[in-house]
Amino acid sequence: MSVVLPTAPTSHAAVSQMRALWVDAFNSGIKTPQQIEQLVADARRGGFNALIVQVRRRGDAFYLSGIEPRSQDPALAPAPFDPLATLISTAQAQGIELHAWIAVLPIWRESLGQPSDPSHVYWQHGPHVAGSDNWVALGVNGESSVDGDTWLDPGHPAVVNYTAAVVRDLLERYPNVNILLDHIGFPRPELGPNFGLSPQHRALTQHKNVYYKYTTLLIEQLHAADVSLKPFLEHMVETFGADQMTWGSDVGNTPGSMFMWVQYALDSASGLTEQQQRDLFYNTAAKIHVPGGRGPARA
Repeated sequence: MSVVLPTAPTSHAAVSQMRALWVDAFNSGIKTPQQIEQLVADARRGGFNALIVQVRRRGDAFYLSGIEPRSQDPALAPAPFDPLATLISTAQAQGIELHAWIAVLPIWRESLGQPSDPSHVYWQHGPHVAGSDNWVALGVNGESSVDGDTWLDPGHPAVVNYTAAVVRDLLERYPNVNILLDHIGFPRPELGPNFGLSPQHRALTQHKNVYYKYTTLLIEQLHAADVSLKPFLEHMVETFGADQMTWGSDVGNTPGSMFMWVQYALDSASGLTEQQQRDLFYNTAAKIHVPGGRGPARA
């Protein structure tokens, strides 16, 4: 899931292409005000007009969260420093678009040691917890950690609730933020006529700054579950609105020809109106990815 945080416009001049830097939170870049100043200066000097920045690593927050603990990263400057708010204001001043990205399902990495905060979701619902309070996804051999990462199970109803709470918290604390849910927030395509959309998915429709990305990964999952693409997409559009949805290929992670996946997407949209198709494949993306951005994250 990615969270799109546009910064304030400094110019209305058209920008022909998006030139972005990816910034992960496992290394330096956003952990002090000085690092953020350097990051934005480097981006501007390099001719980049956007930053895609990880602000949630493994169930920890590099922003002010009411749900999850502040990251215990020893390199992170102490509170009241807010990395996300500082990123927004610094990028805004330089006319750089900011996209804040959160990893939704992985909640801990072994190389980080152990979570120091007892309220961390790893301690509350991790692999050592019994029964339905254990929210961990298991590997093919029953292992609770894959390549050193512990993941939440997106099929667990409580995980859906928790994820929605994290998103709502961002919405409330940064009310001018646009949030883009990768893979439409992981519905369950195989689960009948509403394709596993939970009440929590539907509750997000009241927030008009939440957007939903239809992806090649979803098409893969639909094929694997032997579910027709067309009724799935039509149901998503009926639920969320084409003007709140955008197509997004997962180049580099989806096998096969990208032409093939784009053709699948176009075929699945054949029952939509021309306007809905324009929204899905162009207008929504153009609306939420604004060169220079829309304004400060907080009202």
